[in-house]
Amino acid sequence: MGVTRHVVCTGAPGGGKSTVLAALEGDGTVVLPDAAREVIRARKAAGLTPRGTDAEFATAVLEREASARASVPAGSTIALHDRGLPDAIGLALAAGVIDEVDARSRLEGAGLDTQVLFFGAWGAIHRTDAERDQSYTEAVQVERWLRGFLTRFGFEIVEVPKTEVGERVAFVRGWLDGCRLDDDASSP
Repeated sequence: MGVTRHVVCTGAPGGGKSTVLAALEGDGTVVLPDAAREVIRARKAAGLTPRGTDAEFATAVLEREASARASVPAGSTIALHDRGLPDAIGLALAAGVIDEVDARSRLEGAGLDTQVLFFGAWGAIHRTDAERDQSYTEAVQVERWLRGFLTRFGFEIVEVPKTEVGERVAFVRGWLDGCRLDDDASSP
């Protein structure tokens, strides 16, 4: 078996990413959790505000993402990252925790696929929950920023269509099947 392909799944908050990834994980696909949600849960459980300062939140998310790869089972051909290191690095860069040179260095050494599966803002399905408190307007702003960040750092965006869940899952499975056949993955 070859090297594990690390594919980032990202996009606007409330764009349906978690639902699709849960379905794929239920079928045995390796899915690494959204570090930001984990940090928010842990902070709330400790009686803290969900995020703290921008720098505190960005640092905690970046630390979690940096160690996430260790949880991928040996022999896995593909691991899907729910948001993943690019989102964490983007947060850290925006919060002033790291600079652009450090951001580039971390991304170049991460071994991530250069294509990311992107779930755009979709008003018809957008909902808030205990860890996702962004309004739809804020989700659109996050999407715009994230698209610019990913493009600037050399990622190619693969749009996941805005269709019913089963069709979205089928799209991602089909795309992943194509990835399994393509051994030419490289970091941005």
